[in-house]
Amino acid sequence: MATTLTALALSGDSAWVGNIGDSRTYLLRQGTLRQISLDHSWVAEQMRAGTLSKQAARRHPYRNVVTRVLGGLDELSTDIFPLLLQAGDRFLLASDGLFGNLPDATLGRLAASADLTQAAEELRQAALHRGGQDNITLILIELSEVRLQ
Repeated sequence: MATTLTALALSGDSAWVGNIGDSRTYLLRQGTLRQISLDHSWVAEQMRAGTLSKQAARRHPYRNVVTRVLGGLDELSTDIFPLLLQAGDRFLLASDGLFGNLPDATLGRLAASADLTQAAEELRQAALHRGGQDNITLILIELSEVRLQ
């Protein structure tokens, strides 16, 4: 058995995002949502190589094939992305059961809701409403202040 992982480490004014597989970390900063992690899946690799469009990837029969996993392999290969933090940053860590059912515009709009708990519940409910065929896991974190190191 194997799994995917996305992780966030915070220290002072710095953060590190790590991932294996297709679980994602997004940063919502000043109203703009961007994916920080890099998907390790067959379709994502084909998209980065320019051989598969985003529309084709959504329906491709290999869309759930991950190319890196935690467990099941002798070798572990992760990506680590460093960031400088700002007060008000929000991080969304999510499984493909969430982002696979919702377009990025919806993720950003719902993650930006004023109440963090309500935002997380609205994200979960929206993914369930759109099909929820896979497990829907999410963590939503907001930084109210950032301390310089």
